[in-house]
Amino acid sequence: MLKPLLTLFFIIPFVGSSQTITGILFDAFSTAKNVTINNVSQGIKNYSNESGAFEIQAKINDTLVFESILYIKKEIVLKQSDFEEVFIVDLKRVVNKLDEVFLSTDQKNKVFDEKTHTSDLKKSIKTDKKLNPYKYTKPNPNMDFIAIIGKIVNLFRKKKKESLEKQIKIEQLDSLFRKDLEFNKEFLTTILGIQTEHIQLFFSYCEAKQLDDSLLGVSKRFELMDQMFILSKEYLKFIKE
Repeated sequence: MLKPLLTLFFIIPFVGSSQTITGILFDAFSTAKNVTINNVSQGIKNYSNESGAFEIQAKINDTLVFESILYIKKEIVLKQSDFEEVFIVDLKRVVNKLDEVFLSTDQKNKVFDEKTHTSDLKKSIKTDKKLNPYKYTKPNPNMDFIAIIGKIVNLFRKKKKESLEKQIKIEQLDSLFRKDLEFNKEFLTTILGIQTEHIQLFFSYCEAKQLDDSLLGVSKRFELMDQMFILSKEYLKFIKE
């Protein structure tokens, strides 16, 4: 009788105590960064990083709220299964609607300066291109990006969170291909055949494949390059299936 009671004694605190839940946020285009994750049940807050990944203390039946000016607010009540695998959350982007604009008398009487307007417009477009590059890439009509992201999300769902600790992350790949002389955009598009609009999705696919982060070491560059060739072929086949 004593043994079952001792077992129950140790189980109850474990079930009721907080654990670290690990997850990744996606939208219809890529991972969702800088999103606020608020555990309203415990008053804990955290944010998703550049690759959409996040961690937060929580327990079963806690409510997580995901908020950002770019996304529609989402609430999720946690289940046991959310702690057993990588927790995937899909967010929907906010569709901007222009408010009605009323012009004052002074505004109506202003003379339109075409040169100033053109200059300001070019600056705005240049800034927006940096912030939202996906809006300025020519989409391939044969590619369903939402479907591709859904398939990549399913790959993440198959992975246990314990296996993510020492794998290459999206932000590491992004940093590598921005700064390295050999691993760069030309290598991705020309050599591997990854279209510009697919680069971030390809990085997400690579993370889901759980490459060991030791491949980022100087002595492992050829091994990493070999893996990039293999995964690029897999990815190009993956998006056509």
